[in-house]
Amino acid sequence: MATILALRKASILMWLVLPIFNGAAYIYENFVWKYVKVGSHVSSSYREGQRRVPQMMSLDARKSVERYIEKYGPDAFDRVVSVVRRAN
Repeated sequence: MATILALRKASILMWLVLPIFNGAAYIYENFVWKYVKVGSHVSSSYREGQRRVPQMMSLDARKSVERYIEKYGPDAFDRVVSVVRRAN
């Protein structure tokens, strides 16, 4: 009985910790982030316009930007930003 509990505990810990399973991120995104305000402080080394943008973005928007940059690279994101600037 004790070995079954130890095995169950080890498998849950592996699910939480190993990057292939992304368990901790799942717990955070589905349960924790609703109750925690992350990113309300932005470094004062940024100019005023640069400080307002991250404060206005939701956590979901920031995560989407991070995923896009991870998938396509920062150069692709810079191209998207430049197209939007030219459109406005």
